[in-house]
Amino acid sequence: MEWVKIFYDFHQRWLAGYYLGPILDQHRDQAAAATADLGHEVVAVELVPAGAAHARMLASRPERGGSLSVIEGDFYRVELAQTFDVVCYWDGFGIGSDADQRRLLRRMGTGWHRTAAR
Repeated sequence: MEWVKIFYDFHQRWLAGYYLGPILDQHRDQAAAATADLGHEVVAVELVPAGAAHARMLASRPERGGSLSVIEGDFYRVELAQTFDVVCYWDGFGIGSDADQRRLLRRMGTGWHRTAAR
């Protein structure tokens, strides 16, 4: 699945990280940042360096109502040190085979989600 990282690297460069701009307002050009702006504590996993850098820039904005932490990594391999009340997956379903998607959903449901991980 190395092509996925190459695809999202190009995706980030082509769209300059603003592909959600028309949906969200001009100050919230990434879903994770928008969620943090609404007062939530958010941990974002970004695959490509440009996406991670963009998210970190958004995380540094002083108007943030919640918090945004950014981890650069592959969500199929990343090890998260905590569990979460809510796990969201924006912009990526359909990447990989059906088996890959089921593996990711199991990871999200049994490893990352707080109530399931108990």
